[in-house]
Amino acid sequence: MFSSKMLKGLVLTTILFTITNCCTTQNDLKEEEISMAKKNNNNIISPAPGTAEVKCIVTDIFEKENKLFCSIKVKSVEKYGSSTKPISANSEMELEFKESHKEKLDSAKSNEEELLITIVSKPVGMGQENDTNWRIIKIFE
Repeated sequence: MFSSKMLKGLVLTTILFTITNCCTTQNDLKEEEISMAKKNNNNIISPAPGTAEVKCIVTDIFEKENKLFCSIKVKSVEKYGSSTKPISANSEMELEFKESHKEKLDSAKSNEEELLITIVSKPVGMGQENDTNWRIIKIFE
């Protein structure tokens, strides 16, 4: 009824068809996983080590030892980077900041506006207080 060549061809075609379908399904699943990860990318990425995203209110702005500082009251900590020291809600902190942040901080202080900022912990040197070793690196819009 079937010749051996036809039977071999049928078997080979069936094997190739099965392998092709299996590979395509796995690739499709991987592509779906990648697209889901891209959609949720903001939730996956955590802050850099030693940093935290903090919601706060600016209570004071001042200069000390030729550096700019502000006092804040922490409302909440939104995200922590790995190895970041804990920060308590409702605590007060002194943060060093760059001149480029002064205008936003002045505005937030005068309007009693809540800010979302990223801060980084600086290493504590000898004779330095623990509460003055934080610095603002970003103020979110």
